Amino acid sequence: MTTLEMISLLIMPVGGLLIGAWALYFAKHME
Repeated sequence: MTTLEMISLLIMPVGGLLIGAWALYFAKHME
């Protein structure tokens, strides 16, 4: 496994959480 692959595996779940949190925040403020 290359370093880039390891970094990608670490970033992907964090990015998913950030997108989910932003979507929830946006949905709350659109009401």
